[in-house]
Amino acid sequence: MKKVFYPLIFILFSFSCIDKQKNTTTMEDAMTDSIEIKADEIIIDSLNVCTESDISDTINKTKFDLKFSFESYQVKVYTGKLVTQFVFDKELGADKEYVDFITEGCNKTAINFGGHYTILQNSCGCMCEHLFIIDRISGKVFTDIGLYESDGKFGYLYKADSNMLIANTGLFENEKVNADGSMNYYNDTWGDKPEVYVWKSDRFKRLQ
Repeated sequence: MKKVFYPLIFILFSFSCIDKQKNTTTMEDAMTDSIEIKADEIIIDSLNVCTESDISDTINKTKFDLKFSFESYQVKVYTGKLVTQFVFDKELGADKEYVDFITEGCNKTAINFGGHYTILQNSCGCMCEHLFIIDRISGKVFTDIGLYESDGKFGYLYKADSNMLIANTGLFENEKVNADGSMNYYNDTWGDKPEVYVWKSDRFKRLQ
């Protein structure tokens, strides 16, 4: 997976469809009705920007036994107003592209993780994506989430009503998702494997 040093993430990101208009809002205007969601819907998200030369023709399939379930970490989904003004850290909050990315993404995306969070993803290269987690009640934006050492992951699987997340789901390729969110075989050609995490307050803890 492509190595990207975290402090330079947004210098390298390419953004599109960014709203250039500046808006002035009151705190009352900064809230919007929550978008209807399916809490039990499994969200599989993978941004693949690889070229043919980046992909190996060799496929080594390995069995993956999921030891945890989304239901084990089930949470109630918040159905109130969603905040649309956000709390950024000082450094990244000064980056207009970053702020626009979060704002635009949240305007288009409802709660999709952990009961009251919105997950946004951005590509960091071939087989590499970073997550940004936004609390839609408080507006806090989480970037240092304990999910990476120096690079992103290859796809994610998560649900609106669960604190569990599976990373590197792009390795499953065309595998069918089972009812419990598991998939049977993954491609271990690159030495990577699926990883399972649970969200604890402000960062992820590795489960498997």
